[in-house]
Amino acid sequence: MVYARIVSTGIYVPRNVYPIEEIARIKGLPLDEGMVERTGVRVKCVSSPDETPAYMAAEACKMALRRAGVSPEEVDLIIVATDTPEYITPPTAAKVHKLLGAEEKLTGIFDVNASCAGPAVSLAIASKFIMTEPETYRNVLVAGVYGMTRFLKWENPAEILFSDGAGAALLQASDEPGFLASKVSGTGKYYDYWGVYVGGAMAPCNSNVSRVPELREVAEPREQYLRLLKPYPPVNYWYWPELVRDVVSKIGKRVEDIDLVIFTQVRLRTIMKVMSELKLPPEKTHWVMHKYGYTGSACIFQALHDAVEEGKLKRGSLLVMVSSGVGLQMASVAFRW
Repeated sequence: MVYARIVSTGIYVPRNVYPIEEIARIKGLPLDEGMVERTGVRVKCVSSPDETPAYMAAEACKMALRRAGVSPEEVDLIIVATDTPEYITPPTAAKVHKLLGAEEKLTGIFDVNASCAGPAVSLAIASKFIMTEPETYRNVLVAGVYGMTRFLKWENPAEILFSDGAGAALLQASDEPGFLASKVSGTGKYYDYWGVYVGGAMAPCNSNVSRVPELREVAEPREQYLRLLKPYPPVNYWYWPELVRDVVSKIGKRVEDIDLVIFTQVRLRTIMKVMSELKLPPEKTHWVMHKYGYTGSACIFQALHDAVEEGKLKRGSLLVMVSSGVGLQMASVAFRW
């Protein structure tokens, strides 16, 4: 049996990190202290023009490779999880491959867009590549990157929460577990609640456009912003406990056997409510939104990296990661550390 093990992690934080009070003042937005307390977000990381999604992802990958002593030429597959890509096409992973300096080697490269559920989804995909084709895929890089501040109108107070950044994990083939199980779930019921609604539909979501726009209209940037169309119900509180229970039941374990569970870092109060629902103590989770803001597709990787740095994971620890995002997409993965 060949397993897929996470052997190292990496992170990239943009140069510009602001207290959210300063961002609110600069952008002229009212700061809801209740929102700050509920989410746990204390700072906002804003990428500079040269800190593009591919650049941030590549920097996180470089750290993961350095920590594992693996060269870019030894990587067999690169997966980038993001819903704020470098371009619509080609995939961000292609530019990451180039920035790693390994473009002379033919390497598997593709993106995963499962909104902010991308980290758990991409970790499951990477693991299954290794476990089903270990002769081809020995080293797989998975990165999550978020550049959402480039898509903000700075009109809604909720936009204060969104930050930029990246995280990465290197997975290797191993004779020790490893990846244990995954659960991917979702519903299109909420596809028109929040999003950046540009693409092949040729018209923004809920726009009531009855004709095909001219190309010059489509190319205008006025709709290329995050649109918060409807208030989201508490879907994470509804579904996260089930995702945790389902993934541990697949491996014959109980919730109380979990050593660490990491959730999408969008709302600290929800994380604590879910931990209470699962009857797990707060010390069995980890959060970083006070350090990095809400970084969407990157936040699970960033929280994992931070937990490793703090020594929260020991050899043999049972780790569960749960990520979710607009759409609604959700996923959970279980690993033996």
